[in-house]
Amino acid sequence: MKQHYFRFSNCYKHLLNLFIFSVCLVPSLFSQTYVNGNLGTSAISNNGTPAPTGTMWHELQNDAGNTTESNSTLGVSHASFGANNFTLADDFTVPAGETWNLTKLTVYSIDQVTTSTTSPYTDIRVRIYNGMPGGGGTVVYGDLTTNRFASTAYTNKRAIFNSQVPTPGTPAPDLPIFSIDANLNTSLTAGTYWIEWQVVYTVGCFSLTSQTVGVRTMPGYNAIRSNAGVWAPLIDGCTPASAPDVAIDLPFTITYNTGGCTGTPAPGNTISSATSVCPGTSFDLSVQNSTSGSGISYQWQSSPDGVTFTNIPGATNSVLSTTLTTATYYQLVVTCSTNPPGISTPVQVTVTTSTVTTQPAAATSACGGSATFSAAASGTTVSYQWQQRVSAAAPWTDVTDGFDAGTGATFSGATTSTLNIATTGSTMNGYQYRASILGSCSVNIFSNPATLTVNPLTITVNPPAVNVCAGNTTPVGIAITTSNPSGVVITETTPFASGPLNITIPDNLPSGIVNTIPVSVPAGAIISAASVTLNITHTWVGDMVIALKAPNGNVLNLDYALNATGGGPDPTTGFTNTVISSTGVTTLDLGTDPWTGTFAPDAPAAPGTVPTAPTTLSPVNANVFTFADLYSTPSGNWTLGIFDAGALDVGTLLNWTLTLTYTYPQAQPYTGVWTPATGLFTDAAATIPYVAGA
Repeated sequence: MKQHYFRFSNCYKHLLNLFIFSVCLVPSLFSQTYVNGNLGTSAISNNGTPAPTGTMWHELQNDAGNTTESNSTLGVSHASFGANNFTLADDFTVPAGETWNLTKLTVYSIDQVTTSTTSPYTDIRVRIYNGMPGGGGTVVYGDLTTNRFASTAYTNKRAIFNSQVPTPGTPAPDLPIFSIDANLNTSLTAGTYWIEWQVVYTVGCFSLTSQTVGVRTMPGYNAIRSNAGVWAPLIDGCTPASAPDVAIDLPFTITYNTGGCTGTPAPGNTISSATSVCPGTSFDLSVQNSTSGSGISYQWQSSPDGVTFTNIPGATNSVLSTTLTTATYYQLVVTCSTNPPGISTPVQVTVTTSTVTTQPAAATSACGGSATFSAAASGTTVSYQWQQRVSAAAPWTDVTDGFDAGTGATFSGATTSTLNIATTGSTMNGYQYRASILGSCSVNIFSNPATLTVNPLTITVNPPAVNVCAGNTTPVGIAITTSNPSGVVITETTPFASGPLNITIPDNLPSGIVNTIPVSVPAGAIISAASVTLNITHTWVGDMVIALKAPNGNVLNLDYALNATGGGPDPTTGFTNTVISSTGVTTLDLGTDPWTGTFAPDAPAAPGTVPTAPTTLSPVNANVFTFADLYSTPSGNWTLGIFDAGALDVGTLLNWTLTLTYTYPQAQPYTGVWTPATGLFTDAAATIPYVAGA
């Protein structure tokens, strides 16, 4: 059964009548509290053990008189940590005829790390629904991205399993219970709501389950939990496991008042759950500041240009879930009674698109040689399919890996960013190739076509002429040979991609992280250009130091805290398709968030006290200052190193790509038929006649 809410403002009979009258007229302006569930059971455990002085046990319960079965779930995870993403939710009701102005949520937590009475918690996220989450309810307040932490404290209560049923024992695990307060700022009219919360922490932490002395559960217990967005009821499995399962509820407290709003609202910035989305994909809108009190109305508006806004029909809540097909600006008009409205600062949400960032270049091969075409596209979930056509006017067909009987060529990499063609035939001269790319939003885009030129063989006969006496065969000791001087120098630009990584960049840790891409290029290749494309999330990119180590052992600094400026004054989202290139000229300090574009490496010759590379990427300070100093050994391990040089901000390496442009010689094999065949031999003694085609 849900616990009733009770009021802390009361009228005391022994006060003066006038004072009584004035207080009783305005009880709604004082803080009131709704209490859900029960926290704390007794100062004496079921087996008779006193709690530490000044504290109380919160002990798992058994039904009165039942000495063989007890609850088994002391707490349920409400944490986001590592790859885990749990939230909890429970319901509460605003009585008919009332409007609650919510100011605070208090939840209760334990973890298996903290045994002291100093609370470790600093981050809590909150959402409120107008119905059951996952069961038709929609969000009317809050989000899971804003930290609403207000305070935390030791409750003087300690969590233990049942110390008597079914097996007597010492109270354990005896964990301190902490309260966590979250700031709320919203008004709710009469109805039943569900409040969801999540604690962001470094390890698992757990919300206490409600325990009422002498019973395992109560009517109305109905708490639920989400694991990565999938909701399920919370059930206590019982000790022993053969005992009946029971429903769970969660202790929490909501602080509120029932006063009206005043003045002009100040909603602040408009906040979107995503800055760019695929067409038709839902995203959430809210505002920076909520407005307390009754008498508040909301109207969401949209605009194609950020200047002319129109009302969105039916969008009259403090939050909005919507979709788009083109880039759109959004703002919220908040009105308190008859006061002038407050309008949030607009935010633009764009449409996610993949674009070709590297176009394939034309390739030249001698007959029987090889050729390579490479392309690259922006986006996190990009796939490739190479296509060919026999001429600029012919239809495109998909390339498949393996031998192609029609051309005599062998293909590999047909569904990767790089297509390799071996044993090109003369009939392939003029063929064109392009990459069909499936982008982040499942929309196909195409690279530019690139043409393959296949040069014919050039054969040289040595010696070019021989003088012999009339009527004699070819003299013994004179050999006629051929050579093929038509080998070509091949130029290729090849991206070597890490693929998805999602490696956390630790805060203020000089050792940082490293990631290696193995590179293999043809023998004799000479690099002429290089670049590194970075996709990194980071709340303050001016803290980052990034370096690249080549197979020759040299280390080049790519980013030295944005050219030693440290960035600022505003937080950042990170690097998105940020290219540090041997051909770049713009310095990173001149870029703007998210630094999409091409830049020169920082590569400071005289760094400050902060190293120019992480300590795990020897040498610690980069020892070369241009990309060219990395080129001497193209094949081998190329290693990217990143570390965060300042406190309070963290990031994630999503992926990176090393792109090399290089040339290499390519000799071509050949076969031929001598003519005329009469009078030719295959041995120096002229005893084995030459047979054409044999």
